[in-house]
Parts: sequence; C-alpha cells; structure tokens
Amino acid sequence: MENTDRTAVTIGNFDGIHKGHQKLLQNLKTLSKQEHLTPVVYTFLQHTLNCLKGEGTLKTITDKVQKKEIFSELGLDTVIFEAFENVKDRMPEEFVKQILVDKLHMKLAVVGENNRFGKNSAGDAALLCRLGEQYGFSVHVVKPLLMNGVVCSSSEVRNAVIDGSIGLANQLLGRPYRFTGTVITGKKLGRTYGFPTANILVPEGRLTPKYGVYATTAYVAGVPYQAITNVGTTSFDKVKIERVETHLIGFDGDLYGQTITIDFLRWMRGFVSYQNVKDLEKQLESDRKDRLNITEVEP
Repeated sequence: MENTDRTAVTIGNFDGIHKGHQKLLQNLKTLSKQEHLTPVVYTFLQHTLNCLKGEGTLKTITDKVQKKEIFSELGLDTVIFEAFENVKDRMPEEFVKQILVDKLHMKLAVVGENNRFGKNSAGDAALLCRLGEQYGFSVHVVKPLLMNGVVCSSSEVRNAVIDGSIGLANQLLGRPYRFTGTVITGKKLGRTYGFPTANILVPEGRLTPKYGVYATTAYVAGVPYQAITNVGTTSFDKVKIERVETHLIGFDGDLYGQTITIDFLRWMRGFVSYQNVKDLEKQLESDRKDRLNITEVEP
C-alpha cells in the first residue's frame, strides 16, 4: 500500500487490542496530531506466530473484522493488514527502509518497549532509534501498561479466557470478550423444556473460553438480550466440534440463519450431569434467575 502522506506508524499483531494496546494507540493519535502526521496502524492478516509455525498454532482473541471495528471505534481509520509472508524474510533495516520509510513515508514510529520486527525478530526499539537517526524519523517508545501489578498483554488475556476468568479478561480488554456467528440448526432439545437455544460454532481460529456456562449478552440485529451461554462440544457426523449454545431471555422468534453476537460477561458454572429432565429443568431455571440478577457493568 502506497501512502503519500507523512505518517506516524505503529507496528504489531494487536491481538485483542487490549488496554495496553489502547495506551499505545492513544499515544499514536496524540503525537500524530501534535506533529501533523497521519496515524497508521501496520498489522497483519494472520498472527505472525501462525505464519511462522503453522495455522492454528495460536488461537486468536480477535479476528480481522473485529480488529477493523475496534480500530475504527478508537478513531484510527488508516489500518494496513499486511500478509506476513510478504515481509517475514526482510532484515530489520530492509523492512524499515523499504516499507516504513519508502512506502509509508514514516516520520514517527510509536512502538511498545518489547516490540520486535524484521527477520527472526532481530529488530528492537534500540535498533529502531538508530535507524531513525539514519533515515530521518523519530521514535516514541511506550512502556507496558500495568494493571494490578500485572502487565496487560495478549498472553494475559488469553490465559484468562482459557481459565474461564472472563471478568479478568474483560478488564484487560476494556470490553467483553466477543463471538459473532451464524445460527445453525441444533438438536432442538432445549425448546422441549422451555429453554430454546441459538447455536453457533466457535469462529474459525478463535480462542475458546473454558467449557462451561456463562452470563452473556446476545445481540440480534443490534438489539441486546440478557442471555446464558453454554460453551462445549457436540458430535456432528461422528466428529466432535466446539459449539456455543445461547438462551436469549425474553426473545421469541426464529434465529436460524441469522447472525448473532455474544458478549461474555461472567463465568456462572461448570457442567453438571443430571439423572432426569426434571432436575435439568430446575438447574436451567436457577441459571435464568441468576442471570437476571447479574448487573451488566462496563469492564
């Protein structure tokens, strides 16, 4: 992508665009305005680790669509999604000169303290500063964001999601962990005991929360509903697949084929086996009451 404006550029995977990323991006916006530069986010179509070690090596917190939405909400409209294959073998200085300087006309680089770039991740912030002196750009290094003594990072978010600690993940993200998918046909058992569910598959390549039951908010055509979501596996043609089943409280209608968005708010419980339908119905009714008592607050 050719950019003829003088730019301020930040580089990274930005998986999750968590509060640490948001701190860096705010620095990018502020400094760009001060220096009369166009802010540019330079990121990648797939996570760099998946490109280097094989697709599926790392399950992602956000996908490209979500990233675009979040960048836009943050007021960053110039976002370059590069195919990592195109640049992974460039030495650090080649990458800086050929891509950032010649193509993007970078006059300011805004990077995290631990940012790495170039072949074999050989480039770091110190090298970038030296190259800045050589090629005529300045460098602003942003220190990591600490939250309760812990560095806010994609790894910390990922660990929290895997552990089912959705409240912690949401605090680090600054928003609820989210899935969006098309409702598929399920076994339709829930409706037989007054608890119909909308079923979606775990989006391809996305990080799955710990299996169990969560308090969620479900959005249908932009309308929010208090909801309860069960994350687990089901069998399809003798193959186990991960599925997300959501009961929308107060919704009455057919959702098959529609796109819904699920925001995970809080872990409620793990799986429990029941001897009969009556016990299951009692548990589901208890879940529904518990969900109605949960106050939805911003992370």
